Amino acid sequence: MYTSPHTFPHALTTSPPKNTPTPKQGKENMLFAGTSIAYGSCVGIVTAIGMNTELGKIHAQIQEASEFEEDTPLKQKLNEFGELLAQVSTRGVVWVGGMYGLCGLCGLGCL
Repeated sequence: MYTSPHTFPHALTTSPPKNTPTPKQGKENMLFAGTSIAYGSCVGIVTAIGMNTELGKIHAQIQEASEFEEDTPLKQKLNEFGELLAQVSTRGVVWVGGMYGLCGLCGLGCL
């Protein structure tokens, strides 16, 4: 892999990354999804796909955390509003259906 020495403040190597745990920002010679390359070319090897990527691991952590947390106050209010809206719309449909049925029974041809 060739890059300009001005691109990175440290020396680049073609050796594989070390197996010691390092922070995501400290990994050398790695490109992540969404990385933009402005100039030059390189050859890359895909080391992980799907849920095994760094973004996949973050997604799994978010999923795991959301399973154990209770609903937020906003989510509780939205659930209450949804239930109220369902009740109001059901009552409206029943009322309109009842009015239609009454007009048909009286024989006046209201509708």
